[in-house]
Parts: sequence; structure tokens; C-alpha cells
Amino acid sequence: MPQLNLTDAALRSLRPDKRQTFFDTATPGFAVRATPTGSRTFVIVYGPEKSRKWEKIGTYPRLSLSKAREEARNRLSLIQLGYRREKPVLSFEDAYAQFLAHYGVKNRPKTVYEMERVVKRHLMPKLKRTMVAEITTADLNAIIDKLLPTPAECAATFTAARTIFRWLSRRRSIERSPLENVPVPVKIQPRARVLTDDELCAVWHACHGLGNVNPELATIVKLLILTGQRKSQIAKLRGEWIDCDGKLITWPGEHMKGGRPHTLPVTTMAMVILAPLPKTGYLFRARGKTTPFNGFSTCKAVFDARAKIAPWTLHDLRRTFSTGIARLGVAPHVKEMLLAHATAKDPVEAIYDLHTYEGEMREALEKWEAHLKSLVANREPMMAEAP
Repeated sequence: MPQLNLTDAALRSLRPDKRQTFFDTATPGFAVRATPTGSRTFVIVYGPEKSRKWEKIGTYPRLSLSKAREEARNRLSLIQLGYRREKPVLSFEDAYAQFLAHYGVKNRPKTVYEMERVVKRHLMPKLKRTMVAEITTADLNAIIDKLLPTPAECAATFTAARTIFRWLSRRRSIERSPLENVPVPVKIQPRARVLTDDELCAVWHACHGLGNVNPELATIVKLLILTGQRKSQIAKLRGEWIDCDGKLITWPGEHMKGGRPHTLPVTTMAMVILAPLPKTGYLFRARGKTTPFNGFSTCKAVFDARAKIAPWTLHDLRRTFSTGIARLGVAPHVKEMLLAHATAKDPVEAIYDLHTYEGEMREALEKWEAHLKSLVANREPMMAEAP
């Protein structure tokens, strides 16, 4: 830890490149925390190195240096003599561990994973050992503002921080959230990318070209095109969920975004793809593991090198499917049933209308399959040379 002879002149000129703590050479355990924005906070530090305690005294210049040093000496003396209990303090790292224990129980694994990813990448490096009671709006804004060039990541980090500090506030671990009444820094525009017929054919042909290089992703993409399902549904598909005789796939409710079971008819092209795959366990596994396939980013880079189309995401295939079957005259409620949207039936309708719409969904999928066959047969592949 850097040491400094704390004087008024030194404090006024103290403006480090990053948040930093400077210990007073005259009073052991007395220090000032300074930030690039000019904030200077007096603290005392005591206890063993592995369980060191930090306690805020006040901010400069509202609290003068002389009074802060006097208060620090008094507190440290009382602590050393055992005349007062140590004031409980909570670092961001410890506070986040408490938060996650509750958050993980109430949320889906994917939601928890995203929270952990954002915190580990953006919040923990800067705030890990900072006492949560001392984290300011300016501290969080400094982290979030750096992410403005990447709006989605910026919004995700803001939302994660706001969720954590709201929870801490409700638990009375802090007086109030530093992001209270702070507006979301960016507005995320929903994607509207729908692949053209030529682009869809290019992706389909790329699946065939990559069958020996990335067979898992190639097969997953084909099924995404044919069924319009979510990427996570297909990636985690298990053999036990497929009824080969009835030509149906049924996802249990716990594996669906809406928490409800979803049954989907399987048409001829999809059955041909599924037939040689395992009858039990995950159909698509991570390389060398028994867990579901998850190497989308790495494998899709190879995919993109093959298909000569504008940038696209795997979720764009779901939007393309939805738009395509609507153009083919599929009724909106049937389309919503295929996509397993919560809006497929309103709450009252869900109680009284117990029709599964299996026949209507199968007919819609057969229309889409026939349309796709026609496209693929009548268009030349738009692909680069194999990498």
C-alpha cells in the first residue's frame, strides 16, 4: 500500500489515475482513499492482513485533516484496548457472495450465469475490496460509462449493479443504492434482422459444408432453421424428449423460458436429421464432455467464413422462421404456439382452451419445410472457399 505524508496541500493535489488508498506516514492505520474524480475519503484500517477491516471516517474537505486524524487515533486506540466492538464492514466481494446466494435460488441458471459473467468482468475488478457503504454513484458511473461504445454490455452492467445495490439497500446493508433514480445510460434497440431467401439458403448450404468440421453446430443450425426454436432448446435437446413414433418433441417446463412444457411436431426433414442421433442423453455435447454443446462463438466464426452474407446471429433464424411462416399464411396463434410464446393463449383462454393445436402446428411446419426445399433447390450456394 502506498504511503504519503498527509497534509492539506498533499490532499488538495491528490488526483491518482485510478482509485487508490494512501496511508499516512504519521498515524499508522489512518489513510485516505482518492479517486480520479477528486473524491477523498478518510478511513481507518485495522486487523490481520487476511481479514483486514476498513472503516470510513468522513470526506475531505467537509471533514478537516486534523479532525480526521484525531478521530482516527481515538477509534484505533479504543479498538486496540478492546473498549468498543469493531464496526461491521462489508466489502463488495462479500456483499456480492451474499446476494448471489439468494439470487441463485430465485432465478434460472442462464440468468444467474449472465449476472456472474457481468459482475466478474466489469464490477469485481474495480470494486472487489471496496466497502459497499463507500461505493458512490460516481464510482459506478465511471465503470458503466466506459462501456457506452458497447450498448448491450453497458446496459447489462448497469442492470446488474442496480439489482445488487437495490438488494443491499433492502437488506439494510447500505443506507441507499448509489444508482437510485439514476436512468439507464443506453437504450437497446431490438434486433430486426430477417435473413433473405438467398441468405437463408447460404446458411443452409454452409451447414452441409461444415458437417465434418463442426457437425454439432451444423446440425443445430439446421434444426433452428426448420423449427424456429430457441438456441438453448436445441442445444440442450435430449433423446428421451423425442417421440419417434408420434413424431413429436416435448421439452419439460423446467427447460423452457416460460416454465411450461412445449410439444412440437417433427416433420420429415427434421426427423431425418434426428434419426442417427443418440436416443438418450444430450444429442449435442461439448467436445470431450457430457455437458450440452456451448461452443457457439468459436464455431460460428468458422461458419461465418463460409457463408457470404451480412452479419447475423443464431437468434435471427428464429425471427426469420416467424416472419417466413407468417408470409405463408400461418395463423398468428398457431405461429405463437410453435414459438412457445406466453402470448399464444391469454390466461383465461389457457384455462378453457385445452386444444393442443398439434395438427395445425404440423401443417404449418410442413408448409415451411416445403418452402425451404424449394428455396434450396432453386438457388446456388453463396459460400466462400473452405478455410
